[in-house]
Amino acid sequence: MSKYYQLRIGIGVILLFPVMVFAGSYNDVSLTTDATISLSSTSLAVSGSSDAVDSITVDTDHFSVTLDAGSTLTVRSGNRYQLNTDSSSLYVTEECTDTYSGLVLSSPTGGATATVTVTPDANVNCSFSSGTSGSGSSSRGGGGGGSTVAYVAPVVVPVIPVVTSTVSSKLTSVQISAIIGLLQSFGAEATTIANVQASLMGTGASMTISVPSSANFTRHLSKGISGDDVKTLQVILNSDSDTRIAQTGVGSIGNETDFFGSLTEDAVGRFQVKYGVANPGDPGYGTVGPKTRAKLNELK
Repeated sequence: MSKYYQLRIGIGVILLFPVMVFAGSYNDVSLTTDATISLSSTSLAVSGSSDAVDSITVDTDHFSVTLDAGSTLTVRSGNRYQLNTDSSSLYVTEECTDTYSGLVLSSPTGGATATVTVTPDANVNCSFSSGTSGSGSSSRGGGGGGSTVAYVAPVVVPVIPVVTSTVSSKLTSVQISAIIGLLQSFGAEATTIANVQASLMGTGASMTISVPSSANFTRHLSKGISGDDVKTLQVILNSDSDTRIAQTGVGSIGNETDFFGSLTEDAVGRFQVKYGVANPGDPGYGTVGPKTRAKLNELK
């Protein structure tokens, strides 16, 4: 059997539960002091001084209250039981501390009267984190009960635009030699130098060979010969990854010499094959003869 508390001026019957005081007219009820509602599982403290309450109905395990527009009612459980509601027309703010759980029921200003049922759940305590200060409350627009939801501020991750640009980079053999020489002067590892060299000489950059016009190849060059034209030959051969003399050390980019050795001979052979001048086993393979000189002078 439920206990029903309502002010009816016309009938002249007023039912009061402990320390609950009603006053007013035309079915308006004002809470002038805190009240206690006793249910089968717990007792709830209710407060709402000067706020209009039309009626309160108390049942065995829940109670219902009807609020006028703009009214607010606070309900608290000293047992920290979770307090569930069923209204979708009220603003409900949940509270949870280390000593009590609570609800603040607010009827929107300018709206109609609203009825909400509050049911404590003796099997569930509200969630409280000792690492947070205050009541740990959260707000929601009506609806059923549930555990307290802590507000977590959204994390804003800045988006950095990626700008892709295409740069046509042309490096001369002198510039590449200067870069490699700088790396070597700082004691860079051979692997690092080789990677940089491959990047500069490969598809990442195009080469423009800069050789003085006066440095034409005019004589036969072969293994064992020395001279400035041999060094120029090595520079040209090193400008192409297919004909490079050496990756590191003597004969590599920036370390060209004026001596025509076996490494230069091998690189000349690859040059001849690439440009269709000669193949392994052909007469003049690995030496700079008339056809090879013509191609070299063409590429300068």
